[in-house]
Amino acid sequence: MRLSQFDKEPPTLKAGELVMPDGSSASGKVPYAPEEQGNGTRVYVDGALVATVKRKKLTNDVAVPDEGTGPTKFSLLAYASKLGIDAKRAKAIDLVAGDDVVAHLAPDSAKSVTFYVPSHNRGQALVDVPSASGSQPAQPARISAVQIFVKTTPPSRDVVSIDAASEASPSAAVGRGADDEP
Repeated sequence: MRLSQFDKEPPTLKAGELVMPDGSSASGKVPYAPEEQGNGTRVYVDGALVATVKRKKLTNDVAVPDEGTGPTKFSLLAYASKLGIDAKRAKAIDLVAGDDVVAHLAPDSAKSVTFYVPSHNRGQALVDVPSASGSQPAQPARISAVQIFVKTTPPSRDVVSIDAASEASPSAAVGRGADDEP
């Protein structure tokens, strides 16, 4: 008999340690919860985690035409589309750095948004965040999550300037791995 996700046998305490029914240790994790995705910019659709951006898994079909020098950049909407997300029909797209929303975008204003993932950047994408007015050039920001609202109404949250969001600073960890930080 196969147990459903709600009928699984709970871990037990043996010799002072929490042990799963198969005998493996349950310490340091939540039993039966999926493993964490690890580092990388997380992509959510209507509150559900659908992907984590990984530099080595980005493909040329979502790359934008090369501007000459610099890293290869990728289209945010093309990447979302490749994940099966119809971001063009989204109500809003929020770019989040740590706990701060640094951009609240309509799908039309997200068309030109590009990003890249430098090596040794804790897996976080550097996104070219358009200015709120559109009159200023895009400003790079280290983004920890992209929240796309397709069916749900986006929550009303204050947008923090990139300069005021300490975790958005692209120079804070670019080119440095987590092991290199002081």
